[in-house]
Amino acid sequence: MISFIVVFTLGIVQAFYGSTGILPFITLYPGSFSLQQDGWLKKGEDQETNEGGFPMKYIVETEKTVGQAVVDLQEAVKKHNFGVLHIHNLQETLRKKGVDFPNECQILEICNPQKAKEVLTDDMSMNMVLPCRISVYSDEGKTKIGMIKPKALLEVLSNSESLMKIAEEVEAITMEMIKEAK
Repeated sequence: MISFIVVFTLGIVQAFYGSTGILPFITLYPGSFSLQQDGWLKKGEDQETNEGGFPMKYIVETEKTVGQAVVDLQEAVKKHNFGVLHIHNLQETLRKKGVDFPNECQILEICNPQKAKEVLTDDMSMNMVLPCRISVYSDEGKTKIGMIKPKALLEVLSNSESLMKIAEEVEAITMEMIKEAK
């Protein structure tokens, strides 16, 4: 509890001095940051994310275009007995609202009905984190495929061991889908 308070306090100090978006990750994953000599917190390295340290994210790069990666991801989703419920084209949606956004970004909402039923039977409030989302987007000229890891998300929302088991299964399957689409 003491390290949580210390890290939380440091997060407030850093947020106060202009850094944004760090505080929630500091409170959830204090071990992934280290205090630097200049007083700022620095993200640690997490090999799995390719994003320099946020363990809730799983992101891979691909040589494919966003469009081709989306097509290949849809095939992988089907192969693993999940379904694509909807694809949000963020760039197109923003353009329709008069906002010019340069990056392509398509967010696939995916679901396995049996897994969803298991989760909701255990805890109906988990409907707020369903369905799973996998994003395919361009960033700095590279195409990336990523998601928030179900297990990491669930660790914040529930203490249920049975839900954790389901989250681990879904995480392994969705990571495999992403690897196949890569």
